[in-house]
Amino acid sequence: MIMYRQIIAKNGIILSKEFNKLNSIEQKFNFWREKLRCLYDVDKFVNHPEIEYFRIIPKDNKEIAIINKLCLQKFQDNQDIETFEKLKVAFENKLEQTKNKLRLIEVQKRNIDNLVDEKKIYNYKSDKVLNDSFLEAYFDYYVNLKIPDLSNEVYSIKRLIGLNSGYIFACYHNYLDELLKQERNKDNVIKKEPEITVNQQLLILHYLGFINKLDSLQRIGYKNKNLPDKDGKDIIISKLLNSKQEYIRTKLSKNCNNIKTQNDIEFVRNIFEELKIQEIVELINNDPDNRFKEK
Repeated sequence: MIMYRQIIAKNGIILSKEFNKLNSIEQKFNFWREKLRCLYDVDKFVNHPEIEYFRIIPKDNKEIAIINKLCLQKFQDNQDIETFEKLKVAFENKLEQTKNKLRLIEVQKRNIDNLVDEKKIYNYKSDKVLNDSFLEAYFDYYVNLKIPDLSNEVYSIKRLIGLNSGYIFACYHNYLDELLKQERNKDNVIKKEPEITVNQQLLILHYLGFINKLDSLQRIGYKNKNLPDKDGKDIIISKLLNSKQEYIRTKLSKNCNNIKTQNDIEFVRNIFEELKIQEIVELINNDPDNRFKEK
């Protein structure tokens, strides 16, 4: 015979009188642990009418919720039960140690999906109450954000464990969804290229020969007496670079010498080096007017 039934069989009348004098739910809970030496569970009353005198009768929904929460809490105090915080901390520790964070999150999410889809809830698959309670709470919260209601009836320990575990894993799954979203957003962020100044744009056009080409076309026009606008070059470049014509004119001295500062020359040269256009890199290096003027 189980210990609490032995205790009741021996001292049931005395203990029942003591139990009936207790007022609060908490006191009656402690009585079960201290006097009957076991945790309170409504499943214990099934087929055991001799212990009915020790049933905790709630007066309202509030007391029903208190009984359920105390059952779960006392069970958790005696067992190593997963909590959301435990799952979260353990995963964050793994996350810190991995390079491919996105992949780890995806794998963990897939593991939970497989766990639920195949109804392999720890060792619950062999226990219908645990398994069904887990799935009920899991989908209620993961899909509808509905927290298990513990105020409707006093549940067995098995049902409480299933509901609580399902709710915890749904919270954990939502947490992984949010992590995955954040990590994908990081990957999708386009790194902003450093802004390129008008001077640097002009230098690029200069070393590509574009400005000289415009000069050449203008000279041909003079020679053929088909005279273009004397500001034609300034107009074209100002429209191309979306800059004011007057500003462009001040910068386009002979060979762009007045804009060949050290910072701008190095910036432009780096671009052509990255593109592996060695011919223009050498042109920049061998430019006799390249004196790296200070700004």
